[in-house]
Amino acid sequence: MKIGMLALSFKEENQYKDHGQIMMGLQELGMQSVLVSLKDASSSNLSIPLEIKFINQLTDLIEVSKSLDCIIVYIGLNPDIFMKLKQEKKFLIYKMDSDGRFC
Repeated sequence: MKIGMLALSFKEENQYKDHGQIMMGLQELGMQSVLVSLKDASSSNLSIPLEIKFINQLTDLIEVSKSLDCIIVYIGLNPDIFMKLKQEKKFLIYKMDSDGRFC
């Protein structure tokens, strides 16, 4: 099973937070895992022990997901993207986290 995690604007220090720790833990268990992040100016300088796929916009997640069985999502997805992923028979795990803040 190959598991992906969508984390917007992943920064190097995020490897020590939930995003990175979950993905590294999956790797230690022998699972194939890939972090999917929106590409930004700091993306090219990342030096972390994770496979990362960069996308230009959220709709690109649909194409990237074709090689994944399950996607862990930290953000609310646009309903259209959500439905397309479900039509592709992808398992979605939502980890909604406010970092101690309520919006």
